[in-house]
Amino acid sequence: MSLIEKADLSGEILLTIIDFERHFEVLSFCVFIKITKDRLEIVNNLLEQVVLTKNRKNTLNIRDIKSFKNQNDNLYGKFQIINESIIRSLATSNDLIGEVCDEINKVYKFQILKALFTTFVYIIITIWSSIYYIRTSDVSNTLPRIVLISLFDIMSVCVMSYTCEVILLKRKSTKILVNELIMDYDLTRQMRIQAKAFMELIEVWPLQISAYDMFTIDIKLILKFISVSTTYLIVIIQVSHFL
Repeated sequence: MSLIEKADLSGEILLTIIDFERHFEVLSFCVFIKITKDRLEIVNNLLEQVVLTKNRKNTLNIRDIKSFKNQNDNLYGKFQIINESIIRSLATSNDLIGEVCDEINKVYKFQILKALFTTFVYIIITIWSSIYYIRTSDVSNTLPRIVLISLFDIMSVCVMSYTCEVILLKRKSTKILVNELIMDYDLTRQMRIQAKAFMELIEVWPLQISAYDMFTIDIKLILKFISVSTTYLIVIIQVSHFL
């Protein structure tokens, strides 16, 4: 094996290690966001039961979130609770979920920016390489490898964007359910005040994941990638005519 072949092999190994570490960080980020989304879904399910109880005006047993071990804390018709309000407890849970989501964003914002930047660079390299090999009519094993790497990176960004979009949809559902309680004038004044405070907490925590407040991670990010890639495709095609 020549020195050049050894250098190429070392480069491939190093690139594989870097890519694995980067994709593993994206995977762990998606796992944490999914766990947070599941917790928010629990809050939504309890809110749905509260709304159904309000509409049916019957009795529903829902133990207070803060005291699941206390068998005497039940929710009765018209939301009368022995110790604490279920709405207040759900609002506290939502506040904790917002804090967790914010901490996840702080921990992973550099990894998110790195994933976006690397994916964009791979897209540009793929476009440039494709145009080069098409114009030169050269058959090489390099182009398929670059294309596969780019597709894998794009897939990682898509999964990350989809995961963040789902938690935003769950937050929207929470907002709709709480608004139903606020607009119910049959509830007591205390219950409606608690529902309004819950809505204020929802506004405080947007649950948006961003990379240093520059890029918001949601489903729109994929469309932005497509738009930017198309623009650079046109630029690269025009520049290639002069080379």
